[in-house]
Amino acid sequence: MTLTGRPAIRFGAGPDRLNIIPGSRIRGALDFSFGGNDRVDIQWNDEVSSLWNFTGFDTGAGDTISVDTPYPTVQTNSGVAILNPTGIASAATALADLTGRLHRTVHHQMMRPSRKNGGRHRTQLPIQVASTAAMIPVNPESSSWDLWVQGFGGRSQRDDERDTLGYDLLSWGVIGGGTLSPSSNVQLGLFGGIAGSETTVEKNAHTLYNLTGFVEMFSQIGIEHWFLQSSLAGGITNTDSKRLVLSNHAIGGSQRARAEHESGFISTRITGGGHVPEIGHGFSLRPSISVGYATEWIPDYQESGSSADLMVDDRIVQIINGRVERPRYSHSTMTPFAMRSEVAGLVEHKSETRMLP
Repeated sequence: MTLTGRPAIRFGAGPDRLNIIPGSRIRGALDFSFGGNDRVDIQWNDEVSSLWNFTGFDTGAGDTISVDTPYPTVQTNSGVAILNPTGIASAATALADLTGRLHRTVHHQMMRPSRKNGGRHRTQLPIQVASTAAMIPVNPESSSWDLWVQGFGGRSQRDDERDTLGYDLLSWGVIGGGTLSPSSNVQLGLFGGIAGSETTVEKNAHTLYNLTGFVEMFSQIGIEHWFLQSSLAGGITNTDSKRLVLSNHAIGGSQRARAEHESGFISTRITGGGHVPEIGHGFSLRPSISVGYATEWIPDYQESGSSADLMVDDRIVQIINGRVERPRYSHSTMTPFAMRSEVAGLVEHKSETRMLP
């Protein structure tokens, strides 16, 4: 039905019933003003968010609405909003991608030879134990800052799964900072930078743009051919969200719900591994295993640009993951050739959505 400027469907004086099935396109409000005991059944599994506007709906007059959908639903006397949460849930993937790339970039940087210690690997620094002191002595030649800057980025993709749409995640960033060697086998680092990402949900259902500023502290200790690393990162992300909403209230049949908000994250990771100096053909081996945790707090925000004006409550995203890595390094270029395996993962979401009257 394509009526605009007046109700698309007006219920009569007697009890009426309307079935809205997947694929329905109605242009105009559903008018319950006449009569009573009217009923609307919405069966909706379309993968794009939708909004159905009503006028004159009155539960006191016996009007009822039934919604059958696998997606979150918000209902008021003025309408029903059905939300496909794929874009909102992708915040966990974006957080895992960002924190993972930060820690891996710093980790591989620490695996390269330092200009401050004669070209040796940071994990190859010999331990100098003083017989008259419990502290590890300072190495004067390595007690200056080693500065560096590096870019990172990539693409990840998730396919459709049941009622969840697939999406693409493109990310990029620049990180720079310095490392300090207060002793012969200890490294400390302080880094910072910016990162960006774009998440595009299939069917143009949702697009999110993230811009993040971050800092990271890093420490490493080496004992012969073994090392232990720890890092702590934090930052603030600005998110610009654009969500497609099919609506019988819009003249063109759809609207763009927009929102902009900021969030903060903290991430920590512990990595342990070893160094096998020679494996032949000019390569050395750096096997490692790491465990990381990240959490992001996203405050509540209100959308604009659609008839629903959805308010999304604050929520917390938490990630725990593990990683096994077996990179080889070329002695001539010190380029890592990595074999990686994700060994564990946990994502937790706590959120609530409501439609403003």
